[in-house]
Parts: sequence; structure tokens; C-alpha cells
Amino acid sequence: MQAIWRPLVLALLISAATALPHSALAQVEDQEAAVINIVDGDTIDAQLADGSTHRVCIIGIDAPETVAPGRLVECWGPEASA
Repeated sequence: MQAIWRPLVLALLISAATALPHSALAQVEDQEAAVINIVDGDTIDAQLADGSTHRVCIIGIDAPETVAPGRLVECWGPEASA
């Protein structure tokens, strides 16, 4: 029974994602930025040309956490931040 749920859930997620109106998706211009700090293995602080800074989490990278509030530093976390 469990084997049938996985394809159904996947199909539901795909149909929900494609049903979103285009205007509901974030519209962001490409901008150059300088990396000013490496927070941990998948998070950086970036500074835009106007001087504003933004914390950016890089999607698709699973790195050990080092600065998660209320959590211990995970194994190899300091090395991932170096």
C-alpha cells in the first residue's frame, strides 16, 4: 500500500507547483554581489552594489550546521565553514 502513495504524492506536488500563476513566483533581477562572510557550508553573507547585505542559503547543498540556534555544532561543521 505504501508504494502507491509515493507516486500519488509526487504527482500532487508537481500539479500544485505547475498550477501556480506566473505572477505568484518571485521576480528577481540578476545582480552581482560580493561574498563578505561564509556562515557555514551552505550559507553566505553577500553584499550588493548598493551596500545592502543579505544572508543567502544555497539550495541543494546539505552541509553540517554550525550556527543553528539551539543546536550543537554538527560533525565536520567547522571544516565546512572554512
